[in-house]
Amino acid sequence: MNPLQYIVSTNGLGIAIGICGDKQLALQDATLAENIYGSNHNDCLFNHLLYMPSFEAFKKFLIVKEYFCVWDEHFSRNKGTGSRAKGNVMQFTRRAIKRAKLIMDSQVTHENFMQKISNRNQEYMLGAHQDEQEEE
Repeated sequence: MNPLQYIVSTNGLGIAIGICGDKQLALQDATLAENIYGSNHNDCLFNHLLYMPSFEAFKKFLIVKEYFCVWDEHFSRNKGTGSRAKGNVMQFTRRAIKRAKLIMDSQVTHENFMQKISNRNQEYMLGAHQDEQEEE
């Protein structure tokens, strides 16, 4: 199962997703989202911070990510036997959707951290401006 935790926040017209957990896995998630959706990401706050247009896009991302895992598990099991077992796309999709729902229920939290950061930065800016006025 996925050892990462996702924290979702509103961010302008889209959402920001903080990825917590293993740094290497967080980078893999961010790179996959960039390759599939062209999403921006950086590592300034959490192990990675991912920007997406909507929560539905994030759900689709999780489904695609889990689909690749299901696909890989199926074909890696049959790799050693030398047989070419056919994979059923519908079965893979159903399993990926179930796994994505489990992740959504257990590893995704909603917290408006971008608003908190925005408010904190404004307080700092106001304080710095007031300090400059007092010095003059």
